[in-house]
Amino acid sequence: AEFFYNAYTCYALASHFAKAMWNPKLAWDFYWKVAECYGMYAEVCRKTGFQNIEKIYFNSEGLKLAGYLHLPRTGEKNYPVVILCHGATGCKDSRILESIAKSLSDNNIAAFRLDIRGHGESEGEFSLKGWLEDINSAILYLTRRAEVDSKRIGLLGHSLGGGLGLITAVKNQAIKAYAGLAPASNLKSVIPFVIASYKLKGFKVSDDATPENIEKFVGENNPINLVKKLQKPILLTYGDQDEFLPALKISELFEKANEPKELKVVKNADHTFLSPSKMEECAHLIAEWFKRNL
Repeated sequence: AEFFYNAYTCYALASHFAKAMWNPKLAWDFYWKVAECYGMYAEVCRKTGFQNIEKIYFNSEGLKLAGYLHLPRTGEKNYPVVILCHGATGCKDSRILESIAKSLSDNNIAAFRLDIRGHGESEGEFSLKGWLEDINSAILYLTRRAEVDSKRIGLLGHSLGGGLGLITAVKNQAIKAYAGLAPASNLKSVIPFVIASYKLKGFKVSDDATPENIEKFVGENNPINLVKKLQKPILLTYGDQDEFLPALKISELFEKANEPKELKVVKNADHTFLSPSKMEECAHLIAEWFKRNL
């Protein structure tokens, strides 16, 4: 249906635009044809579920955070849901997270991609402790949604979001399954570069991001040390052409993880899965894994 109406719209608009060019009196007709085609397409999308995405605002420690909730098109209730966390200096509009959210929804799993404080449309400043608090706040928000099964909440994090997501999965029992997408496994080695990247790009960084506080946080919350405490299904995925995180570090994280665990390597994919085909491949395998584990 989506393809048909896309094709129809292109044909109809091209036809009327050509006429309007030769006869200015048809310009008004052209305008209404645009409105007509858009209305028909929007109605088809509504009925088939292509636009079943809700813009969400919720609070975390007094800060207003933004996100998108993707709901499957069946209109039922008690869906399992997966929280999707972006990486350092990223946001909810990451193409790979959008692709994963769509694939989850296609598999009858809801998805919630959010902007962590200080990112995208969310208020606040970058903070490691704040990042953890924001994920917990997202979990709490989702447990209050009638469409969501609060006993089947999964968590996926990309890059830095993967490392901090793993920490949350260990400490918050509401998380039933965790997936790391090219996760940062050893925060001690990456945080100094992360902080520098935030400042270089003009992000606001919390005053608590002092060397002493960061050292204390990492000492208590390093994923490579905490993963052995994770007693729930874990999936680790990365591209073999990742230019930022060494495969050896992710393999080490996998070796320390408890069963049940899976490691998936996407051939010829980089850190952000920029290639559309690799993005789709990654999104598909992640959705299939959550379908089995939620």
